Order: sequence, then structure tokens, then C-alpha cells
Amino acid sequence: MSRSNSNLSRRGFLRGAGVTMALPFLESISPFGKVMAQSSTTGALSPDGNPVRFATFFMPNGVNPREWIQHKNPGALEELPQILKPLDGLKEDINVITGIRNPGDGHSMGTSSFLTGASALRTKKSSEVNVYNPSLDQIIGEALKSSTVFSSLELGIGGQAKSNNGMAGTTVYTSHISWRNAHTPIPYEINPQRAFDRLFKHVNKKGTKQVNREDSKFPDSSVIDAVLEDAKSLERKLGHEDVSKLDEYFTAVREVEKRIAQQNAVSGLNITEDVLKDILGLKGDIRGHMSGNNRDFQSQPKIPYREYGRLMMDILALSFWSNSTRSATLCFGNGFTGGGNMSFLDGVNSAHHQASHHSFQADKLKQFTTINTFYMEQYAYLLNKLKSMKEGSSNVLENSLVLFGSNISTGQAHNGKNIPVILSGNAGGRLKTGRHIASKDQKIDDLHRSILDLMNVDAKIGKGSGTINWG
Repeated sequence: MSRSNSNLSRRGFLRGAGVTMALPFLESISPFGKVMAQSSTTGALSPDGNPVRFATFFMPNGVNPREWIQHKNPGALEELPQILKPLDGLKEDINVITGIRNPGDGHSMGTSSFLTGASALRTKKSSEVNVYNPSLDQIIGEALKSSTVFSSLELGIGGQAKSNNGMAGTTVYTSHISWRNAHTPIPYEINPQRAFDRLFKHVNKKGTKQVNREDSKFPDSSVIDAVLEDAKSLERKLGHEDVSKLDEYFTAVREVEKRIAQQNAVSGLNITEDVLKDILGLKGDIRGHMSGNNRDFQSQPKIPYREYGRLMMDILALSFWSNSTRSATLCFGNGFTGGGNMSFLDGVNSAHHQASHHSFQADKLKQFTTINTFYMEQYAYLLNKLKSMKEGSSNVLENSLVLFGSNISTGQAHNGKNIPVILSGNAGGRLKTGRHIASKDQKIDDLHRSILDLMNVDAKIGKGSGTINWG
């Protein structure tokens, strides 16, 4: 290999003034491809050499069990029940898994155990939290961090739980599915502006983490404009298909930028320099951007809920397509309140949590089903977005595993027996889809270990050793 080709093959970024922008998979410069075999550091790769990614879509409060696939008749997916109807066009890309048991009962404990597989230490004191091991997303991210920019990405819609509301666990449990270790939760980013900047404006912060105004002037200028000169230089070395793919990628990035800018204009959002000074404290004046207490970490952007979620899903999808990360989580609210007031949906006049306690009354069940179906529409949106992103002879969805699930089976039952679970994507050809997998009351850490195997990550999680029989 010549020196120029060697340099090209290692190139995964475009650079500009104060900006580093990750690139999507390009055959001409693949960091994986046929020049690198699968290993413990690359994780699973598709036959084309594309990286396999893992994402979690978390929806709290369970589902209406009468409108979900019943725990029988495993095999090829046939007619889908009402809640799953939004996935009709994606039937061949998904596996619905029944019989999975979450060991943490209730909203709080069930949220913390969803990705850890362990029932947490029962406490209402945040200083005593213990989930016993890192969460699945963090295990995968840590194992594959040398092959990407960020080891993991945590996104969310809605704030953390404010009180225990009589629940058995601390609000720390209720508010986090991602855990760096047994005692350290990872808060999710609820601001699409900051999430986008984190991915596509990797500005080096020093000392007090102050950011120069010129280094973070989005949305006044595009990140693409900042790297345009470098992009033109790269295009001269690419094949025709890769040039076309790069243009498609830029179009997708610009679309997200444009939509965020529109939301800023409509809602009076103002991403101030103060907000960027310290991403952990999020101190500063954020004025119209946030509702409630402007200094509260979990204040929510004033964005319509549907568009809020889709912005976050577009950002997640771009993070995969650009190989910015290979492990991401997206929480639609904390494990108790979920989406909060869902009256923006036709026929719904209650909050998400309230509707989940339906007592099997017809009107309440109908509202709960409508809410469940709304979240399935969002999940379908994410899957379709990933499927539209081409790489090699496949697409990002084929080269991913996208887990959908909840902390409990249904708000009425308030336990983790037979929680709703869907696993989508083919893991780069490793997983057959289009099926109903009926497990036999298996703990969720059996599913976690199966996902680790599909991701080619050699790690332990939970106390058991079982896995899912994919048939």
C-alpha cells in the first residue's frame, strides 16, 4: 500500500476551524473493511466490513397486554396487534421477544435494571445506590471505544424524576438506565442543540471548560461550511459512489441543522455561551430555551413532543452513520412520568403514568393503547431513518441492533414479568429477523448476554450465564 493510500484509509474525519466532523462509512477509506478482521476491539463487523452498532429505545410504564403479541405461537411474524401496527412495513427487520422478565419490580427498580440485568439495592438514598454492574450500553461502548469517537451517547426526552411518589427506590434509579459502574449513573442529554454540537463540533475545552464564542456559533453557520475545504480535498481521492454517499450524508446533516434552527426560531430558543461553559452543571442563562428553573439540569426545551423525539432520533442515527459512536441510548422520559401529559394525542386526556394504571377500564385502556402506539410510531421512525442510511451493500439498520423495551409489563401489574421487548436489525447478518421469539420466563440479562455475543463483545453482565435461543 502506498503512503497516500495508507493515509487515506485511516482518515475518518473532516477538519475545519474549531470543528472535527466524523465521516460515514466510505469504501475508499474504510477503517474496517477487508483490511481488518473482527476482533475484541472492533466488535462485530458486517461482511462488507461495516461496524455493528447497538441502540436502546426506552419507553416507561409498559403496554396494554391485550394489544401486544401474546406469549405463544413463536415463529414468523404474521398480523401485528394494534400497538405494533406502525411496524407493519418493518416486519422483516424486527424480532418481537416475549417471556422476558425484568428483575427490578416497579417503575424505579425496573428502570435501573433494564440494562444492568440486576435488581438494584433497595434504597431511597442517592448516596447508597448500587446496581451491581455497568449497564449493557456502557459495556459495549467501553469495549469498542478504540474504533469510534465517543464510547457512548446518552439522549433523552423529558426530565428526571422529581420525587419518589411512594416508590420503593430512589429517584436516581427511576431516572437512569445507563450506569458507568455499579454506583455511577449517566444522565442523558435532553437538549438536541447540545447533543448535535457534541457530535459534530468537537471543540477542545480546557481549564474551566469555557468555549470561545467563535468555536460555537451554531446555528449561524453550518458545521459543513467549516469543513468544506477539507471535504473538497477528500472528494478528489474518492470513488464516484463514495462522493455520492458523502453528499447524501452532508444533506442529512444540513437537514438536522435546519430543523434545529427552525425550532430555535419558533420557540425562542437561545443556546447561550454560559450553557456551554460547563456541560455537567449546565449553569448559565438559557432563557426561553428551557421551561421552569433556568438553572435546572433537567429543564426541558420548548419543542413539540413529537418533533423533540424525532430530532433526538435523527441525531442518534447520524451518530451511527458517521461512526461517532457504536453504543447509544434514547429514553422517552424517566421510568415514572414518561412523556408526562399526553393530551396532544387525539382521544387522550391524561398523563402517561396515569393512563398506565387503567384498571382494565375500556376508556383508560383505549387511551393507554393510543399512547403505546404513539411510541411505536417513534420507534418505527428511528428504524426507517437507520434503514435509509446506506453503507456498502447494506444499510445502518442491517448493521445495528436496536432494542425497544420498558421497565415494567404494564402500569397496572407493576412488575417486570413479560415486559415488552423488540430487537431490530440484523447485526451485520448475524441475526435472523421477522420472527416472534417466545422465551421461557428468561431474565433480561440472558438477553443482554445474547446481545453481547451478537456484538462480538467478550464481557460479563448479570449473575447468570444463560442466553436467548434464537431458533
